[in-house]
Amino acid sequence: MSSLSEKHARARETVLKVDGHEFTIRRPLSIELPAWAASQSGAAVRQVVIDYRGPAHDKVASRDPLDGKHVFDGDAFYQWVGDRISICDKIFRHVLAEVEKHQKEVEGQEKKSSPPSP
Repeated sequence: MSSLSEKHARARETVLKVDGHEFTIRRPLSIELPAWAASQSGAAVRQVVIDYRGPAHDKVASRDPLDGKHVFDGDAFYQWVGDRISICDKIFRHVLAEVEKHQKEVEGQEKKSSPPSP
């Protein structure tokens, strides 16, 4: 990923705190929304959570043997969160709220940039 595309991806990231858990979530692109929304809720959550901090850290992350840094394991996260439906629901609702917020921002920008009506 180029530095510019990384910047765009980071702009879609938010942090959601739920019951002592902290999830870094990346909102899907508008073009990805139909496929994301059609996926099962667990798979949809797996697609948007890109990092985790909290009491279950040892269940969803490991340490890189070379540098000792935290490495998020999306597959392990999916296995852990899949049995926690209330957390999945909160993540899903958070993403939907972020999508709606983004769509309103885009609509506002389009209205500002459109020429005035005659």
